[in-house]
Amino acid sequence: RLVIIGVLFLIGLNAKTAIIAYCVASITATGSMIYFLNRDFSLKRALRVSRKLVRETIGFSFPVWLSSLLANFRGNIQTLFLGSLGTISGVGIFSVASQITFVSGEISSSINVTSKPIIAELDDRGDVPQMERIYQLANKWIVIIQIPIFLVMVLFPEILLQIFGKEFTDGSLALIILAFGSLVKVGTGMGGIIIDMAGYTKLKLMNSILQVATLIILNYLLIPNWGLVGAAMAAVVGEAFVNILRLVEVFFIYKILPYNKSFYKPTMAAIGAVGIFALASRIIEYGSNYFLAGLIMAIMTLAYIVIIFLLGFTKEELDLFQIFKSKVMGKINIKGAA
Repeated sequence: RLVIIGVLFLIGLNAKTAIIAYCVASITATGSMIYFLNRDFSLKRALRVSRKLVRETIGFSFPVWLSSLLANFRGNIQTLFLGSLGTISGVGIFSVASQITFVSGEISSSINVTSKPIIAELDDRGDVPQMERIYQLANKWIVIIQIPIFLVMVLFPEILLQIFGKEFTDGSLALIILAFGSLVKVGTGMGGIIIDMAGYTKLKLMNSILQVATLIILNYLLIPNWGLVGAAMAAVVGEAFVNILRLVEVFFIYKILPYNKSFYKPTMAAIGAVGIFALASRIIEYGSNYFLAGLIMAIMTLAYIVIIFLLGFTKEELDLFQIFKSKVMGKINIKGAA
């Protein structure tokens, strides 16, 4: 999709060609998915040899499908409310700010998705202690990766939004608020993944319904008075509510949490990185200069990485990371040295 849109941008991008690019990319992705599915699980087989678990399949997949529909609808709620209760310009600014946080969330989402078969296997075996260790390990690594992205969004909101035009800097506060929402989302662990893979899809649907309802109510109350900031606050509260709810649900079902005492390490690294930022920004006045701002971002991120490695990892964390890595590698058929 990015390649097609890039080509169309050079020759003349408009709404019609953007829609065509979206459709072509979706068709290509679907074809690729069928190809890889057929490679691992041949589709050339007689249907009669398959176990027909129609009721079980529908019972699992239908709530997931409805939850996906609600997730898509949830993504458009802000636009609808900002357009009707706020300003049209606010719609564009908020869309850019939310997409920046969406890109950062894709990193953690990829780790969560690749952990699905591992969680399903552990749940099938009833190995709750190992599930807890993976739960904590994955959450810690996601938080470690997310924190420098979070710091960049919070400390450089105007620089990021200015890329799209000076008028977009009006969304700086909204971007900061959304960044906190993104951190809360990843920081509460992959409770949603555990609920899915353990077969509690009706609970997943209930969570989605509650999240959409909360978002609608908050948007209606906050946008008329607060505009962009109100929309951002509504998004953050709605996201925090459902993720904390999932965390509680997983604890109620399995008595496990995504945290352990080692979480002080990314916290200390984040504090150290902010200190380096404060020092570097006094020495280098970046203003609206993208190069200087990028230099400070790089210095801050490097300081964060150095502190993380200086604080070190326990043997169990490294061993579990290798197990997790080998499982993921095996699932996506990547061979090579760890």
